[in-house]
This record gives sequence, C-alpha cells and structure tokens, in this order.
Amino acid sequence: LNCTGVVNIFDCLSEKDDSRPVAGFARQVISLHEKEPADKALLALQLKRQRLAVIRNDDNKNVGIVSIEDLLEEIVGEM
Repeated sequence: LNCTGVVNIFDCLSEKDDSRPVAGFARQVISLHEKEPADKALLALQLKRQRLAVIRNDDNKNVGIVSIEDLLEEIVGEM
C-alpha cells in the first residue's frame, strides 16, 4: 500500500468546480516511524502544520495513520 497524500474534506466542500478530480485536493503526507516517541511525533506534525501522519515500520511499509488528536490524548490524557 502506497500513500501519496491526504485529502481534507473541507477542501473538497469549498471547491466550486464539481468536476475536479479528488487527486487535485491531495496534500503531501508526513511519514513517521512506528517507534517515534509521541512527543516528537506531535512536534513534527505541528512544525509541518499537518493533522495526520502515515506510520511506517522497519521495512518501510505503511502500518497505520495517527492524528494530532491521537497524540495529544496519549500525552495529556483523554480529551
């Protein structure tokens, strides 16, 4: 599985051209290693102004996604 970008639904809803392909809304996605500490992962997302990151393993395969909300809950507790 290869992830090339992330689409924010709000970008799609604000578009006036209904015929625009969804690929046109894709934003570059951040890739983090699964062993990255939560605080460092949160900082990486904040610095890149992203809300989602793809998680990869030692074989460089995608194994999941994480949101900024997931990381905040891990660090400070349930929101």
